[in-house]
Amino acid sequence: MNGLPANALGGFGWYFGKIAVNPLDANDLFVLGVDLWRSQNGGLNWLKATPDWWVFSVHADKHDLSFYPGGRIDLATDGGAYTSADGGITWMDLDNFPASQFYRIALNPHDPAQWTGGLQDNGTVTGWQDPMSWQRLYGADGFQPAFHPTFPGVIYAEYQGGGLVVTTNNGEDWDDFTEGINPNDRVGWDAPYFISVHPPYPMYHGTNRIYRNTDHFTAAWVQISDLLTDTVKVYHPGTHVVTALGESPLVSGTVLAGTGDGHLWITQDDGQPWTDITPGLPERYVTDCQGSPSQVDRVFVSHSGYRYNEFVSHFHRSDDAGQSWIDLSGDLPPLGINTFTVIPSTGDSILFVGTDAGVYGTIDGGTAWFKLGTGMPDVPVYDMAFEETTQTLVVGTHARSLFTLSLEEILTPMNTAVNQGAGKVGFWKLVANPAASQLILSGPNTRNGHPLNLTLLDLQGKAVLVRTISDQDAADNVLTLDLPFLTTGVYYLQLTDGNQQQVIPVVIDQS
Repeated sequence: MNGLPANALGGFGWYFGKIAVNPLDANDLFVLGVDLWRSQNGGLNWLKATPDWWVFSVHADKHDLSFYPGGRIDLATDGGAYTSADGGITWMDLDNFPASQFYRIALNPHDPAQWTGGLQDNGTVTGWQDPMSWQRLYGADGFQPAFHPTFPGVIYAEYQGGGLVVTTNNGEDWDDFTEGINPNDRVGWDAPYFISVHPPYPMYHGTNRIYRNTDHFTAAWVQISDLLTDTVKVYHPGTHVVTALGESPLVSGTVLAGTGDGHLWITQDDGQPWTDITPGLPERYVTDCQGSPSQVDRVFVSHSGYRYNEFVSHFHRSDDAGQSWIDLSGDLPPLGINTFTVIPSTGDSILFVGTDAGVYGTIDGGTAWFKLGTGMPDVPVYDMAFEETTQTLVVGTHARSLFTLSLEEILTPMNTAVNQGAGKVGFWKLVANPAASQLILSGPNTRNGHPLNLTLLDLQGKAVLVRTISDQDAADNVLTLDLPFLTTGVYYLQLTDGNQQQVIPVVIDQS
């Protein structure tokens, strides 16, 4: 075919692979690739049908064409949709089209209303509720952004293949942030990294091993693991990489690492040593791993069997740092899980999973699951984040942009019972959560002499149990309450002793 270069599909034809024929003219042919190629003489000669993609008048990577009477043509690309009213001579961008593909999202700790994310082939973007407020922070394919917790102007962005950059002036200038990472490492397309919640906020990054960095302005990565993946012999080399990283929100230096070839590792001392905790888990691509916000030795992990054309939900929990595993998939539909979020201060009872077809939630730690919210189509969800100040779940989809959902309906009973005095009452703790026939609490060593009033509230704020306890009733600082029969689910225990209050989320399972 004269004029059609051998690399017309940019070297990755599997991503395109379409030829379109104008139904109004059988000699009017199109080849869709990085550029759009056109022949108007049955394939004898070919020319580009759009300006060079780097001009950005029409975005790179063309995927589909639709033809209409009168000569109108619509074009779908990695950068959105375009339309031509004159048969493909000129093109107009269809703005405000909610079809962005988010790989990862992040929340700004210095501005709870700001949302930021990495987009497939559309860089790292940030904005607020007003759609016109969004702007691009950095280019290329966008992946995980991150905000430093104490320096508002320090932002990190990532592009494909583990490329990291940093800005110290809110995106005005960017510098490379990969110094110290071995350039010969295998690294994933969507390479994981994160900033620890524990001061002095070290950073962790995964290739086919793990690196740690404590310099927030200049990259100084130090290797803290050996090779964590299999020898390349089964899958594409890009699969034998670290695909997920997480940490314990409770203990500094406890880090989790999952790989594309099915391994899960844990270190409880910043890499000295790493322990393989894979036994008992499916040999599948690890999509996410996190430590519990309520129990030191509890960890969660999700997998996807996408490579095997497998429609199974893989979601597990360990209560002993990975020595044994509990299947939490319950009655989830047969969908791959790409990410999950454990809501803090709920005793790990309220969790959400992002699947290949939307978000599902549980309020009983995984016994029963429900489809979350309305108004979001059944599209892949790649990342989620919970904003505690506004009690908002932010969801990044890989098809229909970004969605938010208020969780106040679930979390309000806990938030309405706020501290009304100088301090909380005593720091009582549940000995067992979930609970069944009894609530057992351990209390403080000192009491102020006031009666202790306890109220158990359901999610609608209705009191289902009320008790007044004297000091003598709490022998040895242990308190036991017999429970009436209650529907299995999440409740909130409110404790008051005059003008001070404490609220404890409780999961009750009497099934």
